[in-house]
Amino acid sequence: MPEINAALAAIRPALGRGIPTFMTGDFNTPSALDWTPAVDAVRADVHFPVPWPVTRAIARAGFTDTYRAIHPDPVANPGITWTFGYPFPRRAANEVIDRIDFVQASPGVQVLDSGIVGPSGTPDVTYPVDPYPSDHRAVVSTVAFTPGVPAPFASVIQRRVERGGPIEVRYAAPRGEGVDTLRIVRAGGRPADAIGILPPQEASFFGSVRFGSGAMRPGRYDALLVTGRDRVLSRAPFWVVRPDASATVSAPRRIGAGRAIRVAWTNAPAMRRDWVGIWKAGDNDLYNDYLTFVYTGATVAGSTTIAGDATTFPPGRYVVRLMKDDGYAELARAAFTVVRR
Repeated sequence: MPEINAALAAIRPALGRGIPTFMTGDFNTPSALDWTPAVDAVRADVHFPVPWPVTRAIARAGFTDTYRAIHPDPVANPGITWTFGYPFPRRAANEVIDRIDFVQASPGVQVLDSGIVGPSGTPDVTYPVDPYPSDHRAVVSTVAFTPGVPAPFASVIQRRVERGGPIEVRYAAPRGEGVDTLRIVRAGGRPADAIGILPPQEASFFGSVRFGSGAMRPGRYDALLVTGRDRVLSRAPFWVVRPDASATVSAPRRIGAGRAIRVAWTNAPAMRRDWVGIWKAGDNDLYNDYLTFVYTGATVAGSTTIAGDATTFPPGRYVVRLMKDDGYAELARAAFTVVRR
């Protein structure tokens, strides 16, 4: 619920402007539209109706479950996406099966069709693919909608730019060429502080422009959409790093038991789900053994403070790791010791 509430809050301005909006992917929760009394009566693994709160929150925000819009009966079309059996059709008696992958559409979107992509012979499959590469089946929906007009914005396509590479800025500008401009400044800078080697570029209502980064020093910058001479309509952060820059993560080498642990990172890839986690030294099962973690907020460089309660981190040796995009690829590590106070 904290995750979906944050997502709904982030897209509320777009919904308010009537911009067609979609939420898609693996939601890691079943649907309230599926765990109904009718399903409870026929599925042995559904023991009672459940009004799953995540999907109810999405529905309250006005979204339509596109698969259920076309296949409204969960008894006739369960639409299971995970798992579909190992191997199908035989599966372990305790294997979890459910519909947890969704294409959710905002108000004003007309749902024309929806189906399931998966291995041949699996239930409800609409578009067979063999061999199939995932343990989740996919949802594909066909929709029709009228595009909306976005609010003014500037958005840097790559938050991590290797020096010498292009800085591509996409934008929507309300007044257009001759009035609105795009500028590059140091982080927090004003329009008048635009970097001299990168002259402002005119914004023509919608589109993208490119700036060069070859003469820029590594560090944090902002791309600005400016109207008139100095009114900032949008500010988008990005970082320039050396071409050979390697990711790093750090923590104080010695920390008193119970004290907060300050963790910092540099040269991260700035993917949405990059994260830092802490393991006991010697525990190398990255998937199961982490003691706590936090996301980096899609930043190239930054820091955070992790509560250092003595129950989770008694005196001993630990490792902090910087990990890539909600996965288990280690980008950097640093060791530290918790000592008695």
